[in-house]
Amino acid sequence: MTDHNHYGGDPESLLSVSYPNAQLSDLVLTIENRRRLWNVVMEQRQWDKITFHGLQPVRRLLFTGPPGTGKTSTAQALAGELGVPLYTVRLDLLTTHPKDEGEAEFRQVLDTLMQTYGVFVFDGVAEFTEENRWILVMLQQFLMQDTSKSVIIVASNRPRLLDGVIFEQCDRIVNFGLPTSDEARAIIEGQLAMFDLRNISWASVLTAADGLSHAEISTVAGSVAEHVMLTNAPVSWARHLTAELGRARQ
Repeated sequence: MTDHNHYGGDPESLLSVSYPNAQLSDLVLTIENRRRLWNVVMEQRQWDKITFHGLQPVRRLLFTGPPGTGKTSTAQALAGELGVPLYTVRLDLLTTHPKDEGEAEFRQVLDTLMQTYGVFVFDGVAEFTEENRWILVMLQQFLMQDTSKSVIIVASNRPRLLDGVIFEQCDRIVNFGLPTSDEARAIIEGQLAMFDLRNISWASVLTAADGLSHAEISTVAGSVAEHVMLTNAPVSWARHLTAELGRARQ
């Protein structure tokens, strides 16, 4: 279970905090991404040893990729592995604020983050115009000035819109893409782990899953599992999954 608190009592608050219990082992990740993320966890756990030798642990990450490909769930898993809160900053909400009001609110959030330890996610980095580019400027300044131990994640669906300074301040770039056939199968098997899938014909299922995101495939498989449990009726897994994955495209 994950608890959520929103600062200011507003569900659309700029800053929210949650306490995930997810683990990296729960996720379907590429081998390279899993290695990079485990390195972040291990370096956080051995912070004193690494810094004693004059080295700096990797802690500033840029997550890029289409919606639903695992950026948010990976941030949750990092917080769960480290046993720390996950602070999420919704930068897209600032684009609707007058500049003076938005700057003051964003500064208050950044000051709060600099006084605590956790995993920080700056989300909603997508559309920026000349009128609201000050948001990126303030984010850049925060990244340059922050000297904490916290893991900082900038998540963006459109990294080309980010200023080069943000790329320079991030220690690693982690790219999230649409799942391969093997990854799609692993997602489905994870959601249907309580069922016997030994006789399923995977070809049509994986064809139907092609082009869908991790989140879309997971949602479909979870819905199918729920339906089967509630109805307790015989089911043709391949036909049912293929049909529901097809509907997810529409």
